[in-house]
Amino acid sequence: MDSSTPQAQPSGSFGNLTLLEELGAGEHGTVHRARVERALRGLAPGSEIAVKFLRNDLLGDENAAARFREEARIGKELRHPNVLRIYGLEERRWRGRPLVYLLMEFVEGRTLRQILEGGAAVETLVRVVGAQAAAGLASLHRARVIHRDIKPENLVLTSDGHCKLMDLGFATQRPLLRGRARSAGVHGSLAYLAPECLRGRPHQPEADIYALGVTLYELAAGRHPFACREEQLSADEMIRRILEDTPEQPSNYRPRLSPFADHVLLRMLETKAEQRPSAEELAQLWEQGEAARSWRASERRLPLLRSARRLRASRRPAHTPLFGRHRELAYLDQEFEAASEGRMRILHIHGPMGVGKRRLTDEWIQKQLDQRRTLRYYAAIAGERPEDARGNPIAGVLVEHYAGQARIDSFRALDRLSSRLVQLGGFEEKEAQDLAEALLTRSLGDERTFPAGLAAEALRRVGDSRWPLVLRIHRAERLDPATIRVLRFLAEKKAHVLILLTSNHEQRRPDFAELPVESLEIEQLSSDEAAAFVKALFRDPSEGSRVAAAIGRRIAPVPGLILETLIRLTEEGRLQGSEGEFHDARLSRRLPLSASVEQYLAAHWQQLSELQTRALGAAAVLGLIFDAHDVAALLGERELHVLEALSALRDSWVLASGARLRFKRTSQREAVLDFIGRDERVRLHGQAAALLSSRGADPLVTGLHWSRAAKHARAVPPLLDAARARFLSGELNRCRKLLRRTELHLRLLPRNPVHLRSWLKHKELAARLAAREGQLEKAQELIERALSLALPLKDAEESARLRLRLAHIAETRGFFSQAYALLQTAKTELASDQDGPEEAETLLLEATLLGELGFLRDGLSVAMQARLMLERIRQEHPVLHTQGTTLLARFEAARLRIDLADKHFAAGERAYRDLGLSHDMEWAQILRARFELEIGRGSKAEARLQQVQSQSQLPTHRLLSEVLLCRAALYQRHPQEAVSRYAALRDHALELKQPPIAVEAALYGLEARCELAPVPLAEAKNCLADAESLGLPRPVLLARSLAARCAHSEAEPEIALEYAESALRELREYSLEPTWILRFWLEKAEALRALGRVQEARRTRSLARHLLSTLSRRMPQRNERPAFLQATPVRRRLS
Repeated sequence: MDSSTPQAQPSGSFGNLTLLEELGAGEHGTVHRARVERALRGLAPGSEIAVKFLRNDLLGDENAAARFREEARIGKELRHPNVLRIYGLEERRWRGRPLVYLLMEFVEGRTLRQILEGGAAVETLVRVVGAQAAAGLASLHRARVIHRDIKPENLVLTSDGHCKLMDLGFATQRPLLRGRARSAGVHGSLAYLAPECLRGRPHQPEADIYALGVTLYELAAGRHPFACREEQLSADEMIRRILEDTPEQPSNYRPRLSPFADHVLLRMLETKAEQRPSAEELAQLWEQGEAARSWRASERRLPLLRSARRLRASRRPAHTPLFGRHRELAYLDQEFEAASEGRMRILHIHGPMGVGKRRLTDEWIQKQLDQRRTLRYYAAIAGERPEDARGNPIAGVLVEHYAGQARIDSFRALDRLSSRLVQLGGFEEKEAQDLAEALLTRSLGDERTFPAGLAAEALRRVGDSRWPLVLRIHRAERLDPATIRVLRFLAEKKAHVLILLTSNHEQRRPDFAELPVESLEIEQLSSDEAAAFVKALFRDPSEGSRVAAAIGRRIAPVPGLILETLIRLTEEGRLQGSEGEFHDARLSRRLPLSASVEQYLAAHWQQLSELQTRALGAAAVLGLIFDAHDVAALLGERELHVLEALSALRDSWVLASGARLRFKRTSQREAVLDFIGRDERVRLHGQAAALLSSRGADPLVTGLHWSRAAKHARAVPPLLDAARARFLSGELNRCRKLLRRTELHLRLLPRNPVHLRSWLKHKELAARLAAREGQLEKAQELIERALSLALPLKDAEESARLRLRLAHIAETRGFFSQAYALLQTAKTELASDQDGPEEAETLLLEATLLGELGFLRDGLSVAMQARLMLERIRQEHPVLHTQGTTLLARFEAARLRIDLADKHFAAGERAYRDLGLSHDMEWAQILRARFELEIGRGSKAEARLQQVQSQSQLPTHRLLSEVLLCRAALYQRHPQEAVSRYAALRDHALELKQPPIAVEAALYGLEARCELAPVPLAEAKNCLADAESLGLPRPVLLARSLAARCAHSEAEPEIALEYAESALRELREYSLEPTWILRFWLEKAEALRALGRVQEARRTRSLARHLLSTLSRRMPQRNERPAFLQATPVRRRLS
């Protein structure tokens, strides 16, 4: 038989063993059941074990043999009842051939895969397997071992009910320093790989938790979280789903699964690794179940957290404190106390439009949450079409509370809701089924068939004495008869429920005759309250008082009316700023609004002619400002007729705005949109989009019209173009909103190649936006998702562009070697756009990376090339041009060309300020401060850094500025202060996942300690190892100089000299700042002197001093030279 044949293995008696039967064959070998005949590795004769033979054809495969030996080594060290025990590795010859085999514990039972073939398991089994498998994993992780191949085939349930982790063939041991881990390829089965592993990151313990989560999800739900059992997914599609999709709650497939199991399984499947529980925590969770402390704490916090989230989602933004309303707030407190005691209350809050009804309830609920008052808060809006259950406030609240989700058309929603009504609500099966069917169908609109009593009881059980329910229903005038019946039934019960109904005086009056409703009318503000409100809107309180006096004489003291008056004044140029920052008011002419605008809306809409209402409807769809000929085109009427109709409404509904018309008030336009109804709005938006598109209008305008017309495919391209234009012009908030809107449309479109390209553009732009705002992990995740989307398109150029984005992100995070590799890969596939912005941006990135990797001359050459290109497109791309200016300043600073560096830094900062790009401005200030520290302008640098510290919203910028402030303390002879701050900074940088900054903090912290006292060489060696793991020249060279200094302090001059000379040799390979060589000449001179080579030491020190003196003459002002000579500890030691 050929030696390469896998089956060429012994049978029968074999050494100390007798092979009884073959248990199975795998990728790397075969497993046999065997009996021990003579004592072997502590095993008694007669005991049964399993023997795993390495396939003969793999004996020459170094990787396979190494994995086999690693499995033996790891398994032999582990002792845990839930991990398969490995007794050892044997190597011997059999019939002249080498044999390698493992001696393992023999486990009799069924794999989870075999159990799954019979369908989903009962929840008790899921909990047992979860607890024991997690305990086994915890033992592996404590030994720094990662399994890397958790799947149903590798978990065995024994006949006595124990779960065993099998097959350590892919297991690996982590290094002690996590930051040095490298990805060694993808291991494990694709369907069980964590998202971070699919993105090429190294396996960590969290990946084992994810794989176990997928396995337990299958056991609980009877299917994979991303594919049903009948689906045959391609590898690309499975990768896409794991990276992009969110798994459904397993109870969607197994309705009787408990909320606890839902919660734990979804925690294990969190996309972000750091949000998954550890194996030890997981074992405790599954073991203790609902009695687990973390679950109880979560249950205690959950209602409050969810209430706060619902309030954030439903409340309107406010820029001023709430003025007055003390009576109303006290009344709400009184009603809530009554509801808390079980006396159900219904409160109707009403008043004029704009008086602040929603603001009042928002503030009151926020106050309760801030005071940690226990309540469950829900918000709903009464539907425009009460016959549709989706517009019914009761349906939404009950489904969200009992089913744990607001979508009433979700997968298996009926089974899930009825099951939860039984579990959480205590209903009988038949009652739960009837109520679930009613809530999830349109029978809510039929008050005769809807089970109002059951719905009222379900609503009553949402609140209890500990967690009273507060339900706010906006637009109560639209309440349908079925909902009113539910409230009537609820009012007859003892319920811990407070219902807040809000409506406007101007809308039709709600009919609450059947309900025990208390009324709370919100009146206008008092004159003093109105004056305080206006003052709070202004930057200068004295100017606010003057405007308040003018408004008080002519405008009713209604907050909404006052605010819209001021907004209108800004649009006319008679007032500057925005809410809270208004200034420079000019009120010489009359104010633009009348005091009775709300009454006017209510009284006059019905009196308008048909053409007037149609014309106002079309105008409202077109916007606050509109053209009469556009209105005429939408209506199919002659423009003269439309002008005649609108002229009659002049000064009441519309005003002239140059050659165009505009609504007199924003609220008037909103009211018209409400009056004409949704269907008419959609139709008019579609017509407006087609009309404006044919005229070549701004993509933003046409895109928004297509969006509001629900024409998803036509809305996406112009919205993406508009978002990109806003990003390039620095309008980041507008860009973000457009991207959100575009995503809503994309989700409703099929995934064909055309729409996949739109998804790619969306993800890339969203990633650029996230990176610009400092959300680097989010940006990287978005680009990686986009790359997975690009796979089916097979578009090499688009993939190259995405890799270029990844390179930008890696550069921003400090991973320069990785960024340069990505850049070079992308450049080979990316078609050059000659002198276009993409080519210029690529050159800027390449220049930056060359500089960071220690090749300043090459980087400067590329930067100059980019600069010439950017000069030709500076008008079209001012942001890129400014980035080029700042980069050139960095290179001039590195070359110590002080005047040019100052000039370019100042130009860049001015441009960023003019463009309103605060984050880029902060980065430029950080770079300039670093330069100023090195040349002795410490006070200027500190002022810049403190400004960044106080104003920046980006954690990375605050961290970098703090690092440089610590360096300033070291440079300015305060090493003790620097030492304490650097230690905390290193930990903070690791928390923010910024290993380059952490290494920098550790190195300069070590230098600060060296200034105070001798530091052990071992610590310097550890820092050097960490620096080498980054693969960057500056940290490595700095670490070598510090190691030389520490060796010298330990009376090891030979070692110090070796470090200094190796640094000098390495320095020749790079082109760095001219001051770097001073460090190594200084340490070399110290070592030579200690070795008695005094002449060489003097010559080396003389070279260093001469170079330092020469460099100091580059300072533009003679009086700055002493500061340059004393700027750093190295220069002070030289002088």
